[in-house]
Amino acid sequence: AVHYAGIPCRIDEIHELAREHGLRVIEDAAHAFGSRSRDRLLGTFGDLVCFSFGPVKIITSLEGGAIVTPNADDVQRIRELRLLGVDTDRALRTNTRMWDYDVASQGWRYHMGSMQASIGLAQLALVDTFIENRQSYCRLYSERFADIPEIVTPATDFSDLALFIYFIRVPDPETRSELVAHMAARGIHTGVHFQGAHEFSFYRDRPRGDLAVTELVAGQQVTLPLHSFMSEETLERVVDSVVSFFE
Repeated sequence: AVHYAGIPCRIDEIHELAREHGLRVIEDAAHAFGSRSRDRLLGTFGDLVCFSFGPVKIITSLEGGAIVTPNADDVQRIRELRLLGVDTDRALRTNTRMWDYDVASQGWRYHMGSMQASIGLAQLALVDTFIENRQSYCRLYSERFADIPEIVTPATDFSDLALFIYFIRVPDPETRSELVAHMAARGIHTGVHFQGAHEFSFYRDRPRGDLAVTELVAGQQVTLPLHSFMSEETLERVVDSVVSFFE
């Protein structure tokens, strides 16, 4: 269940489908730290929830992320997997020597370092400011682009959203390419987030269903500059460049 860009997915329908088939829901909230749905934070709906704290996310620990779950067995299993399969709780449970540990399964070295965690924790005190700023910038973008019929904006009400990226959709592929070139000529970096994963060579020859919507949206999107401390000058420069292209 992916909350793309920080916008809630149809989580209730996904849960209903999971119940019908006896499945658990993994909630991908990598983009959605701080976003809400029905006054409830995204990242509180899944059996397991994944967050990302990469350099361009709402809050960052430079790299790394977190998994959240209410299930104690899942917690123990994740702790083992992230540290080479080592059962680090064994010594504490049995009150034996700390070097008397067990490797219960194959694992990886995925635990976060203390310095990264410290950076992330320090940013928690500022997260409300980060989100409020982003909401303000996204609101400005959508308001200024509202009268451009050639593009589609993600939303107009951002009061419950903490967007990781701000994207517009340009239905005509040729126009999209021209817009990207227009922005680049003015020194403004845009992006496409993301290509359909099934189009990459690693997955291309694997069985897949009908992904027409994925292909449609991937062919239309353009992401515009967005971070938590944008100047008014930068915002106006981006807006003016987009508006001037469609005039």
